[in-house]
Amino acid sequence: MTDTEEQQLKNFGIEIIEHHRGLTGELAILVAVLSGVGGGLLSEIGKDIWQALKKYIAKRIIRPDKDAGEQTPDAKKAQAVFIESRIHNVPVVYYIYAGKELPAEFDMKAIAEAENEIRQLVEKGKIESHRFLGIKLDKAGKGAYLRQFTGMSSNDLLAIMVEDAGTDKIPVVDHIVAGNWFEEMGRLDLAEKHFQIAVNANPTEPRTYINLGIVQDHQGKFDKCVESWTRSAELDNRYDRLHYNLACHYGETGDAKNAAKELELAFEYGWRDVHVLLNDPCFSRVLNDNSIRLVIQKMKDAQDKTNQ
Repeated sequence: MTDTEEQQLKNFGIEIIEHHRGLTGELAILVAVLSGVGGGLLSEIGKDIWQALKKYIAKRIIRPDKDAGEQTPDAKKAQAVFIESRIHNVPVVYYIYAGKELPAEFDMKAIAEAENEIRQLVEKGKIESHRFLGIKLDKAGKGAYLRQFTGMSSNDLLAIMVEDAGTDKIPVVDHIVAGNWFEEMGRLDLAEKHFQIAVNANPTEPRTYINLGIVQDHQGKFDKCVESWTRSAELDNRYDRLHYNLACHYGETGDAKNAAKELELAFEYGWRDVHVLLNDPCFSRVLNDNSIRLVIQKMKDAQDKTNQ
């Protein structure tokens, strides 16, 4: 690495550290640690930083300098590239695995959006300084919480990230947690985004579709909401609240037949709260329909039997 390249990286506030580990053979990890330049945020530093890093990576890892005193590991042994930054004192690790080409240009807008999400959560006290977050650079724009680690040292963090480098898996739970946080904050658009990422990553988990449908319902996206809840019911039919929610939707549209069908399923799987049903404005248009009254009577009978 020339003095010019080294100075260029220093000007960006970057310190390069190389780790060699024996986890699954000889592993080379390149870590670029960002200091306070530009607030330590990649989106504010801009694209030039990537050009400087790529030059370094190409010379030291992808095309090792054979004249160097110490042989640099080849590309097959270079498992990952990490760039560590901080947002409001919360460690954020930007990373990409070997075998994934560094894009010629990163979508800085997507990175900025991810960083903005993190800022919001930190400011609301949802994320504390002891928690690491990860942004996967080849998936920038698909959510800020592709990896989340709590109470780990940097070495432990790097070891875990390297060990699952080959799986390229998306931890769904991180997006579900983020979705719940954003829903609580009233940022339903971001809640929907993270629940959608979660269902895309694991399309066989019915409870995530329920969460997705709830935030879509609150945003007035009724068709999408019904689609999400219907998909959940197709995967697992046993959630009484899910069928009650579907019945609410059909009740609001005046579809007594389908509302009664879903209430029947809600009853079958345990719904017994007649008082809630009778006072729920969702059913005001269909409450006097015979099919609805039959289900209500079943619930009352079951409730009376329980109270005896």
